[in-house]
Order: sequence, then C-alpha cells, then structure tokens
Amino acid sequence: MHVFNLAMLGKQAQRPANEPNSLVSGMFKAKYHLHGDFMNAALGHNTSDAWSSLWSTQHLLKARHHWKVDSGANILMWSDP
Repeated sequence: MHVFNLAMLGKQAQRPANEPNSLVSGMFKAKYHLHGDFMNAALGHNTSDAWSSLWSTQHLLKARHHWKVDSGANILMWSDP
C-alpha cells in the first residue's frame, strides 16, 4: 500500500514539475521554493501536509522510477513489476 501511495503522489508531483505556470504550482512556489524549482526545493519547516507529501516523492522523480503505460504494448505482463 505504501508503494501505491507513493506512485499516486508521484503522479501528482509531476504536475508542478511539468507545469510550473499552473495555479497550484504558483502557490507552492510562492510558499516553499520561491527562487528555485520543485525538483530542487527543500522540505523546510512548518509545511503543509500536501507539500510534505508531494516533496516526499522527489527522490522517485529524480531517479526516474516511474514510467508511462500508454497503450501497454511494451509491458511484459508476466515479468515486469
């Protein structure tokens, strides 16, 4: 269940990383990483639960431990995790 939660949070964390001009990205940027980007932001102190959760997936996004399913043609059903 923990891995599933990280995967879902990672999907949500891609949005501020890929769409830096969105409203939610702007709110997080103004509060938590004013002079940088999401991928290099620090956790800080006294943060919201939403920011802490999204921030916890940075290591996954940096390591590229996610992949896009698309049509599913490249997935080996019996051997891929």
